[in-house]
Amino acid sequence: MCESRIGLYREKVRQQEIAFRFHKDFARMLTANLLSKREDGVAEDELEDAMKELANMVGGSYLSRLHQDAWELGIPHLLSPGKETDEGLRQLSVSYFGAPAGEIRIHSNAPCQDRLSLLPPKGLQQV
Repeated sequence: MCESRIGLYREKVRQQEIAFRFHKDFARMLTANLLSKREDGVAEDELEDAMKELANMVGGSYLSRLHQDAWELGIPHLLSPGKETDEGLRQLSVSYFGAPAGEIRIHSNAPCQDRLSLLPPKGLQQV
């Protein structure tokens, strides 16, 4: 498994964290698509950078939806192998053509009105 995380801070205190935990093969496929490469041509450092970039893009997108200037985005990081956690306030399973590929987890200390939602935006269908 590969896991990248990014924190969302308010007044310098981490209030939420988004974690992307994917099977290594799925993470390699995502990286290959991001870099327009073949999967067997993806180096380990490229995979790690792509996982951190995914966390950064999603975290930045969520941050742009908040209407408060007090929020800041942390620096994306990888969780070391074997240190993955099973904790999470909310969890969304990810699959690819019906096969389990991993999950996205939300850890939150924020008040309810500021918490990240795992529901799709209006007009977007979950499949």
